[in-house]
Amino acid sequence: MNTDVLKEQDYWTRFQNGDPVAYRHIYEKHWDKLFNYCYQVIPDADDCKDVMQDYFTQLWQHRAAFPVPDRTEAFLMTLLKYRVIDALRKKHIRHKHSLLFKALQDAEGTDAYAPVLFREELEKFHQYFSELPEKLRSVFRLHYIDALSVEEIATLSSKSSQTVRNQLNIASGRLRAQLKDSLTSLLL
Repeated sequence: MNTDVLKEQDYWTRFQNGDPVAYRHIYEKHWDKLFNYCYQVIPDADDCKDVMQDYFTQLWQHRAAFPVPDRTEAFLMTLLKYRVIDALRKKHIRHKHSLLFKALQDAEGTDAYAPVLFREELEKFHQYFSELPEKLRSVFRLHYIDALSVEEIATLSSKSSQTVRNQLNIASGRLRAQLKDSLTSLLL
């Protein structure tokens, strides 16, 4: 193994043990390249800074769980890709919700019954949601309401990622079928 790889592995081991100097080294050495990747995918500097801040915070908090990588930069890039995907997914969910809210606001101005209809739709959703088995409700709530990724839910619930995906598909499918003629189905 060459000496650069050994140095990087030494920094990583020290970082895992809580050494702030090693963490600073990793941060400063890789920040620019990681930020540039993030900016290519999310072309908003403020959003990228938020993603990067969250990324490095999570990296520090979970440092002991990571293996010592052979190539630190490639490992950090892979972790960042997952974080960027999560950020895009959360942004997409917020966008869908804001579009629905805007549509409801627009409808409210033209129809005196719109608030009542929305309340009825929401009550239907809550009723059907409460009829789901607890496992499906929990996974659905964590993903669509708390905006956790499939991997985060799998870790929290000690399930495989595929099991979480299957449960999300089942819950969404059931709710979509029950709410097929409803505005609420736009969220699913």
